[in-house]
Amino acid sequence: MNIILVLAIAFFAQEETPFKPSEEFELSMDYDLRTRPVPENYKIDFEDRRKGIGPLPFLGLTLKVLQTRPGEERIRITDNYKDVVASKKIKPGFEFSFELGFTADMKDRVKAHEYTILFQTPDRKENISRIVIHVAEDGTFLVNNEVRGRL
Repeated sequence: MNIILVLAIAFFAQEETPFKPSEEFELSMDYDLRTRPVPENYKIDFEDRRKGIGPLPFLGLTLKVLQTRPGEERIRITDNYKDVVASKKIKPGFEFSFELGFTADMKDRVKAHEYTILFQTPDRKENISRIVIHVAEDGTFLVNNEVRGRL
């Protein structure tokens, strides 16, 4: 019984990976207007008029790593569904762009609305720091629980 209690305490007492300080990275939003693709099997063309819903706001991000801490040699980007968006080697000055998706989908929770960037050791066994990007349902854009704007 004591062993189970010790294991439970050790499991729940693990420290969460700290946020990467904002002076060590830059994150810029890249807005674009894109037309949502329509799957071919849902397309019915009674007339040759193309009535689309038009272009919608689409969000991409560019991450620039200004400083790295000792041991930070890789990044791993995952979404709230635990899908890996990217995994790359990094060094100071590293710049990487990735797409988040249509803003309406993020607000409506149709697609991923939270992304975590983990800064890891070269063997990927230890997470040194992290950046959490979150889009709230009202469109508030947060980076490491700090409001950075509104979509």
